[in-house]
Amino acid sequence: DSIQLHASNQSVTFPGAVTMGNASGSTGLGKILNYTWLTTYTQHTAGSSNATWNVNTNIQPTITPSATSSKIIVYINGSGILRNTSNVGMRLEREIGGNGTWTHQRDHWYENSADVWSPINWTMMHLDSPNTTSECKYRMSLYANQNPGNCRWAYDAGAGLTSGSSIILFELGA
Repeated sequence: DSIQLHASNQSVTFPGAVTMGNASGSTGLGKILNYTWLTTYTQHTAGSSNATWNVNTNIQPTITPSATSSKIIVYINGSGILRNTSNVGMRLEREIGGNGTWTHQRDHWYENSADVWSPINWTMMHLDSPNTTSECKYRMSLYANQNPGNCRWAYDAGAGLTSGSSIILFELGA
């Protein structure tokens, strides 16, 4: 494979397996060893109870690291809509090996107290170090301090106008 350098009209060719280093050349940037993703078109809300986390069971992708030293990049992206919900949160959790124990990884918070529907881009990126070669499952939950039904992910506007929302997982090797 090659990259064309347009300014100098030259190309650079890379052999089959290339590990790129940082500016000082002392360490590698790693390689993407595996990836997977799931997309849902099913609307999810923060539930029916104020100030509680509501798990999205519609989208829970899995990845199995090939080495205990592997890192997992978790990227969540979804469109949604909010209205008069006050403090709103999105939580990422991980389960290893199907053991039923979910470990909190990260929260991301938003604020919306306007009494009008407002679009929101639910986005989170997290670098995880699961330290395992067992299957890792990821899930997200939503939280709203008030009016949790007005906190919507993969918003369904009706008439086939549902926005898709995704979780993408990348395994990075050294």
